[in-house]
Amino acid sequence: MRALGRDASTANYVALAKEHAALGEPAHVLRVCREGLELHPESAELQRLAQLARELHQEQRLQELHRELESAPRSAVFRELCELLLENGDAQPALETASRWRTLTDDPESVYYVAAAHAEFFFDGRRSRDGLLAFQLAGESAKQLSKDKRPLRLQFEIARRCGAWEDAR
Repeated sequence: MRALGRDASTANYVALAKEHAALGEPAHVLRVCREGLELHPESAELQRLAQLARELHQEQRLQELHRELESAPRSAVFRELCELLLENGDAQPALETASRWRTLTDDPESVYYVAAAHAEFFFDGRRSRDGLLAFQLAGESAKQLSKDKRPLRLQFEIARRCGAWEDAR
C-alpha cells in the first residue's frame, strides 16, 4: 500500500490487487484494479485481475443467494439469483430457479423469469418451442405486471429475432 502511495505504477497496483486476492477480497481487488485502470488503461494484467475479481465476486454472491434461498426463500432473493444467472448465460439454472420460485410463491414476476430463461434457450438456437413458450409466458407476465415493460421488451426481442416484424410492432 505504501509503495503505491509513493509510485502509482502498474506493477504496484498489480501487487496490491494480488495481496487482496490472496486475502480472498474480490471487492477490494476490483476497487484497486479500477483505480489502476484509470491511470493505466492499457494494462492487460490489471484488466485480467479485474475480470477474475468480478467472476469471483459473482460466484461468491451466487453461493450466498443459494444459501439464503435454502434458509428463507423470498422473491427478492429469487429475483437477484435469476438475474445473475441470466447475465452469466446460465439459462438452465435460471429456468430451474425461476420454476422453483413460481412453484413456491404466487409472485407474478417469477413467470417473467421463466419466460426469460426459455427465451435464452431460443436465442441460443436450441428449440423453436422455447421461443413460442417464452413469447406466451412473457404475454402472461405482461398482463400480470401491467406497469413492467420487461415482458413486452422480451416479446419484442423474441419476435425480432425470429423475423416476425409485424408481431414485434
